[in-house]
Amino acid sequence: MTKLNKLKWVVAIAAAFFVGTTFTSKVSAATINNDYALSSNQGSSLRTSNNVIIAHATAVYAPAKNVAIYENREWSNTTAYVQYVVGDGGKIYRVGAEGYQAWGAGSWANANAPVQIELAQTYDNAEFHKDYVTYVNLLRSSAIKYGIPTDVDSSAWR
Repeated sequence: MTKLNKLKWVVAIAAAFFVGTTFTSKVSAATINNDYALSSNQGSSLRTSNNVIIAHATAVYAPAKNVAIYENREWSNTTAYVQYVVGDGGKIYRVGAEGYQAWGAGSWANANAPVQIELAQTYDNAEFHKDYVTYVNLLRSSAIKYGIPTDVDSSAWR
């Protein structure tokens, strides 16, 4: 399977969660914490094509705040960061700027994703539910904002 096909599957799986699921929380009501956002002279200065929204998981059991702090502090050393980290009971932490390349998913994905979002892992079921609802709503609202289809059977994937 090619990298592009794998990416399409990842985005399609994330998009599948958009379809047929009712969420009571709205992203517009969510507050974004900008305490760990990169400054205007940090991160990539390259604009993205607006073709996909990248859905990540942190792959470590650490508070989302710690992930955001780490990405803010180490972005130039690790050459890795995303626009948002979601966790800690439904909180959103901004790291990178929307519409500019983040360094979280490989060269094609980075160039084609105006938004990349990390979901922090947790052992707490109630916390995970809050995180997941916020995560999916942020994925959905980001896709809508950039004109990216949110349905799995979109002609964009054919």
